[in-house]
Amino acid sequence: MDLPTPKLLASVSWVTDGFEVPRGGVEPNETLSQAVLREVDEESGLRALRIVKEIGMAHWQDEEQHFFVLECLQPPIANFFHTATGLGIDVGSEFQYCWLDLTPALHTVLVEGCSAFVSALLAEYELPQ
Repeated sequence: MDLPTPKLLASVSWVTDGFEVPRGGVEPNETLSQAVLREVDEESGLRALRIVKEIGMAHWQDEEQHFFVLECLQPPIANFFHTATGLGIDVGSEFQYCWLDLTPALHTVLVEGCSAFVSALLAEYELPQ
């Protein structure tokens, strides 16, 4: 039986050409795992998720960024819009989402600050770099 091809949830960037992944900060008294699930929920509306593992950490613009592999536990919608919730700077902003194939092209289509994990993600799924 063939496993489904892994995909990356990404939104069209409002700042520059390219795509971004959901991201944000950790609230006081919140674990990294809780922050990951909350941020994805607030920015995409996806809630039926399971954290598979953390695949890396990078520094970008004086921020420590942690990258996680998540599993979507319900059939995902191919392309969708979501208005951000929560208390962050993007609350009320509309995001346009799609699922990108895991290929080396992610290095060039993800905006700066979102591509640090691409090599680790490709390695995780034993895909060409």
